[in-house]
Amino acid sequence: ISDRSNVTIRGSSIKNTTVRCEEGSGLWFISVQQLTIERMTFINCGINLTSTEHTYITDCVFQNGSNGAVQSQSSSNTYITNCEYLDISAPYLTTDNGGAVYLRESTGNVNITNCTFQNTVTDDYYDDAGAVWL
Repeated sequence: ISDRSNVTIRGSSIKNTTVRCEEGSGLWFISVQQLTIERMTFINCGINLTSTEHTYITDCVFQNGSNGAVQSQSSSNTYITNCEYLDISAPYLTTDNGGAVYLRESTGNVNITNCTFQNTVTDDYYDDAGAVWL
């Protein structure tokens, strides 16, 4: 999804709304203003946020997102670059390979709160990273 405003992706609950991605696929958001993702479980789906403004991710579960193709320059579950005003709260992020969040060149208020990270290991190339890489 690119060049859009007021995008909301909302499930009924993390138990009842699941998105499964095939290997090599994931979710890309480029130049999106007012992006909200709520109450969903994503399996094998990495997420790439590039140049987004006012992004809110709440009550979501991300499992093995590094299996998706969206990790770009990192093997992370969620790859975020050049974003303004970001709020990630109460998600659960787990991955077999890579960190949970890779955050680069983002400004404004960037809040990552009430998160649970599990199995966030990195490959040999990124041996100095962990759950969150800033």
